[in-house]
Amino acid sequence: AADAFDRIGDGGAHVAVIGVGTRGNALVDAMIASRALPRAEYWALNADVATLERSSAPNRWRLPPQNTEVTAKSVFENATSAASAVLGLVGKASGETPRCVVVACAGGEASESGTAFVRAIADEKNSKAKKKFFGFKGGARAPEGAIMIAGVVEPFAFEGKRKDAACKEFLSACSSPGTCDIVLTVSQTELINNGESQMSVQDATSIADTSLLFSLLSSCDASRSNCWDSFRDGDARDLEAWTPQDDKNSLRTTVNKVMSKRGGGCGVAHAGRGVAEVPTYGSADEATASAARAAIGVAAQQSPFLAPGRFDTAYLVMCTVNYGGPTLGPLARETISNTLREITNAEQFIALPKADKRGTTEIEVTLACVTDAETAGLPAPESKIVPFVEADKPKVNAMLFVPGYTEENDAEPAKRKTQKLSPEDLKKFGFGDPKEMVEQLKATRAAVNGTSTTTSAALSTASAVVVAPSPAPVAAREESHVVFSFGENASASTPSTETKTRIRVPLPRDFNSQQVAVRISEPKLDSTGNVVGFRAVDAKGESSSEPEESSSKPERGGIFGWRPNKSQNKKEEKSNLSRRAAGMLEKDRVGADRTIMRMEFANMSVYEGECHAGKREGEGRQVFADGDCYEGKWHNGKPDGKGRLSYKNGGYFEGVFNAGTPNGRGTLSRTNGELFTGEFVDGEFVG
Repeated sequence: AADAFDRIGDGGAHVAVIGVGTRGNALVDAMIASRALPRAEYWALNADVATLERSSAPNRWRLPPQNTEVTAKSVFENATSAASAVLGLVGKASGETPRCVVVACAGGEASESGTAFVRAIADEKNSKAKKKFFGFKGGARAPEGAIMIAGVVEPFAFEGKRKDAACKEFLSACSSPGTCDIVLTVSQTELINNGESQMSVQDATSIADTSLLFSLLSSCDASRSNCWDSFRDGDARDLEAWTPQDDKNSLRTTVNKVMSKRGGGCGVAHAGRGVAEVPTYGSADEATASAARAAIGVAAQQSPFLAPGRFDTAYLVMCTVNYGGPTLGPLARETISNTLREITNAEQFIALPKADKRGTTEIEVTLACVTDAETAGLPAPESKIVPFVEADKPKVNAMLFVPGYTEENDAEPAKRKTQKLSPEDLKKFGFGDPKEMVEQLKATRAAVNGTSTTTSAALSTASAVVVAPSPAPVAAREESHVVFSFGENASASTPSTETKTRIRVPLPRDFNSQQVAVRISEPKLDSTGNVVGFRAVDAKGESSSEPEESSSKPERGGIFGWRPNKSQNKKEEKSNLSRRAAGMLEKDRVGADRTIMRMEFANMSVYEGECHAGKREGEGRQVFADGDCYEGKWHNGKPDGKGRLSYKNGGYFEGVFNAGTPNGRGTLSRTNGELFTGEFVDGEFVG
């Protein structure tokens, strides 16, 4: 019962964490490694199969590939299925749907698929919640069901307008009415501008990821902590004005109150962090009040993730205060509210999570300045409220704001001057004269390319370093092997210059394996029998679409309201019977009851062609996830017989397949124009 309204649960048992895209998958992997929420359900969503295979998330979902043309309907259906899976899996494990959903990604990667997923999961969880009448405020309605928090890393300015536009579109979708409760963003450009000088892109990326994860965890704590907001009757000093979170969630209510006057939604927040040591003088309440004020000042003035100008444009400031000591007293709580009032005119929401670091002597403060999506996308203005740090002081080390970092343990190493080595120094390390080494290397390269007239005796004294020429981009993979000769004039340890190159037919992923179909459709025919489209088939094998309109007119009832069912169109009936008879004769001729089907697989491959007993059988065409296409004979769900495999980047293989492997006569065409015609055994050209 005590955990009835806990949005997080013990160890994150009620949380679903989803990483969208490559950056989002990396953020999920980092959160799994940190064990901050060890019992949460982790998901990785990506269009790239290789990235999904490397992910540490136990649950993975393939998004529509971006290198092939995908219809909007397919994107929508994929997003809807993914949302149902995310919200359904936790329900199967704990008996209910997740109470908190966290989505992390890079804004530049959240293209059409990522935006569709966020909207789908919002619609799914809102539909499961109890419907309420929202009256004239329907356009600015608050989300329902599980708390939804989105964390977005904004692209660098040099990454281009396309990624910047994709990020703004994603932020706008997440902050729209009825979608997310909190949208946190970390601006990598502001991080470089506000952090220490000469920061590398790699350091900025690492710090931005760490900052976003810390802000997401702080927001999770804020959604279940004892809290106070500026809309209440009592001030922050009044302990009775502080209440625990309930099923309506005070954080959601406060955000909706603030943003409903400004177009609805939840807005977009920039987050910062500050830490201060609790002094040893004064009473416990006075000491924690002093430390809380100092931590807020550090977060507002020096945080590289939060520019001071964000406080001038904020509508709401969310403040999460973590302290491992005793519960904060009235003076400390009042000081927190008064300090926020000094640096911003925005509304306040203050949360005090339960202490999980007993014995610590620091107060940790996380500030999130909420504004509308359009204002958040603009550069931060110069602050007229927050006092700036003196200009003569160096910029703060951004790594100091990464949890667990200490400057003493990671001091910047001193830069070493580059030292040139003399020929004598090279000889000490076992190298010969540099000029002779260069001449030997040139001779070896020329011999490999076949343009040198150097004798074999001279080559035997040359350096053992062999630089192979870079191969031209081809559709097939080449494997070079050195051939050792053991004749009378050859030594057992001396390889000859003869090389044997293996030419193999590259096959798409899952080409010769059974695949899981996620959607099966049957062709829709016009009056002449031509295929004009496909319609989905349900589990019973019947069409799930609406039945076609009958071409015959409805019969009228007789004098007593009933008349025997007689056809009004004898010619049409005869034509249908003839067509059915012709179809049965064709089935008898081929020896199997084959039907034309369209099958969409979980790996985003699509097959259209003949099927039998739920497997690909006969003539068919399949487009794979990487864009390659096979068209030809199938047997038992695999390419078998004559067929043609065309590669997206050019080239093809046309010949005989056996159980998904090229075996027999065939022709392999490479992208550079070379042709290999002859026998292939297990996918390898043998001549």
